Amino acid sequence: GSLSVITFIYVRTGVLRDNLSGDPEKSFMDECLSHFREECIAGTEVCAQARIDCLQKLQEQDHLKRLAFVRKTVDEDICDVDDVCQDETEPFASLCRRNVTQCYSTLELVRLEVPLGEDADLFFRDNCDLPETWSGYQSSQRLVYCMWKQLNFGVCTNALADRCPSGSFEGSCCPQAQQEGVVATRRDNYQCSRDPKEGLYCHHYLFEDSVSQPCTGVSCPNYEWCMQYSDISGKCSGQACSLYYQAVVFLIICVGVTTLCFILDCADIAILIFRPEDLFPKTAA
Repeated sequence: GSLSVITFIYVRTGVLRDNLSGDPEKSFMDECLSHFREECIAGTEVCAQARIDCLQKLQEQDHLKRLAFVRKTVDEDICDVDDVCQDETEPFASLCRRNVTQCYSTLELVRLEVPLGEDADLFFRDNCDLPETWSGYQSSQRLVYCMWKQLNFGVCTNALADRCPSGSFEGSCCPQAQQEGVVATRRDNYQCSRDPKEGLYCHHYLFEDSVSQPCTGVSCPNYEWCMQYSDISGKCSGQACSLYYQAVVFLIICVGVTTLCFILDCADIAILIFRPEDLFPKTAA
């Protein structure tokens, strides 16, 4: 009983941090539509129907409905240089960091339509503009996505951006609601915002103060707690984040101790059944 209760608490504690990074809806749809890759490239009716079916399944996923009031941008913890190169070993890790850094800088110039010098243009065409360039890396799929994002919208992390995008790129920092087709029928839950201390983050449209304005550290008493718990900066410097990880460690210890006690109880029962002659009564104190 105790093991079940502790395990339940541990799982429910982890649920509080669901959907704090990446784009969970997009990841679900990509996985669901992975069997229809050729049909979707060709734009067939089969793909259109598969998308409708996948979207219906998505809306039935309870874990995708648990949305934090504040969360990281879609590229945070994914597209920073150290993140995309973390699975590499030396000397490839250093090479990865150098190439990614140079490509990010070059792709930004291309996106802003700044003329490239001859060397930069050659590097762009031979490296950054070719998905095959990254095929030998451990995180090749992630690298291809991040390069595409940097070229078309700009990677949205606090290490690479200091302001929310505007215009046609406005929604590129936060998760966007998946749609059946071109016409949007589902509302986006998040909009990009900037905190003076934490930097760029995604703000849920329902996180409002008493006058229906987006919450701030002044207008909402729980704003600071939410920012600390979501760990926007990735440094876990706030009390809420620290207490969460302390609670996780404590629960893991409790699960371990309870499991050990359960094993010992099972051993006692086994001895009672198969070796009753080894049992002896307790003596009176």
